[in-house]
Amino acid sequence: MFKNYVKVAFRNIIRQKEYTLINVLGLSVGMTSCILLTLFVKSELSYDKDFVDAKQIHKLVLELKQPDQTIIQAGVPHSFAGVLVKDYPEVKRATNICGPFDDMRISYKGSDKSELNFLESGVYAADNNLFNIFSFKVLKGDRKTMLLHPKSMVLTESTAKRLFGDEDAFGKLITMSGDVFTVTGICKDPPENTHFTFNILISINTIERFNIDNFNRPDTYCYLKLKEGSNPAALESKFPTLVDLYAAADFEQANRMSWAEYKKAGNGFRYFLRPLTGIYLDPDNIGGMKPSGNIILIRILVAIAVLIFIIACINFINLATARSHERAREVGVRKALGSFKQQLIFQFLSESLIISFMGVGLSIFLTIIALPYFNLLVEKNLQIRFTSKYNFWVHSVNDYIRAFIWTLPIFCTVFFQTS
Repeated sequence: MFKNYVKVAFRNIIRQKEYTLINVLGLSVGMTSCILLTLFVKSELSYDKDFVDAKQIHKLVLELKQPDQTIIQAGVPHSFAGVLVKDYPEVKRATNICGPFDDMRISYKGSDKSELNFLESGVYAADNNLFNIFSFKVLKGDRKTMLLHPKSMVLTESTAKRLFGDEDAFGKLITMSGDVFTVTGICKDPPENTHFTFNILISINTIERFNIDNFNRPDTYCYLKLKEGSNPAALESKFPTLVDLYAAADFEQANRMSWAEYKKAGNGFRYFLRPLTGIYLDPDNIGGMKPSGNIILIRILVAIAVLIFIIACINFINLATARSHERAREVGVRKALGSFKQQLIFQFLSESLIISFMGVGLSIFLTIIALPYFNLLVEKNLQIRFTSKYNFWVHSVNDYIRAFIWTLPIFCTVFFQTS
């Protein structure tokens, strides 16, 4: 019986070529547009979520209060990282990152003993806890110690390849700003979906000013890894005491003004935490290392994707109902010959399923063709990953919802055609 349904469905589809073509093209173009938008939105929402224990990592952010304005700053004084670990048991680790230092002149001796010179961007200074907090994959070196000592340097895989070619960069000597650094580690390039963008990391201990206490001048990005089960809001509530204890004395010494008078005039510092996974889309660009995303744009794109799906469904239904008077005669003849309503439903359902699957297949083909051009437009490297373990269409909750939406025109068509 099922074979007969399929055979008759194909005959009707072939007989109505124009109707089938319009239906398939309408569905496929709508699906392709929504897939591309969904890939972009999922990429924007995935930032920094692939790090191990990402939910336990937070960024320390400064709110600088002045009588006439409030300024949010991504940087904070570097000395807070040490006292937070020392004074607050909730904080497991803390790390400081400083930069970027762009257009840095670096040089080294090649295999033929000739001196090679480069201008390098994306250079940051970081302390040894960076690789103990963030799970960047280390290819060579000890992640626990490779930024511990002054004049230590870590290269990303692509930077090492660019500078040294097929030679092993580990242990090489590189001169930068008059100092000779030893390559103590090589790590994988930061993934695209992170607000980190670096090519070279040097030990922050190399820079003398970071060895002097500073609780007032913002000069680093500070990240904290909290112990499991710690409450970030409870930790935040203790920060005013931290400011009064450390920043006040440092401020009075540097400005020759009492801390009480400074606060009385409407000034002050407030420190708060932002979860790692929310940094990229924060409207105040508290990441500081690359331009932030736009949550409003993402919401607009989601609305557009939903609207396109609705339009595609309506178009599918309208085309089906437009042919209802043509199919009414067929339904009458089938009923006169003894067909039951359930059999008619399966017949029309077979046709709708075949057209829908044709639309899905064409949309996959169109997506593969359009994706490189879409990547150029949005300046990303979006990819469709087909795996044997999980089907692309049901890879996540969003995909389940999308698959459900795709079935709407099928069942709506059956309803209109059999009612």
